[in-house]
Amino acid sequence: MIGAQAGDGKGSMVKVRASHGRTRKQDIFHDRPLYGPLMNLPEMVHEPLNELGVVFAFGMVARQLGFKVLRLQSAFPDCEALREVVRGQLQRMKLEFEFESRNFLRHGHKIDGCDGIVCWKHNWKDCPLEVIELSKVFHRLIGTSGDREIEKL
Repeated sequence: MIGAQAGDGKGSMVKVRASHGRTRKQDIFHDRPLYGPLMNLPEMVHEPLNELGVVFAFGMVARQLGFKVLRLQSAFPDCEALREVVRGQLQRMKLEFEFESRNFLRHGHKIDGCDGIVCWKHNWKDCPLEVIELSKVFHRLIGTSGDREIEKL
């Protein structure tokens, strides 16, 4: 995309480069969903764009990250899970799902009520909690080739 312009009510006009190299105008329809970049996994074709996508992505790799989910809820904290901390020994963790780690602050959550944040993008520089940034986990797992390696984590 090169730049955005006002549209005719259907959506915003955006200049895009066509395959032949020239620029053309294309509508972004506001009555249709947007999708994240392709991941090309059978369970999740696109990267998440919101917190619910983060919850689903975590569910895909929770076992490989050493977690066993006990409970999910809409109230803070979102998840209670067990994690193997020493071979054969588990500890309970309270996790909060956020699309961006900084949203933890925006939502007014208390640090002492949670053990970690599971997010897609980690953008809270001095976060005092453990942060699991799933975009890095998935990029490490599937790499740029699109090969599926989740089971190998």
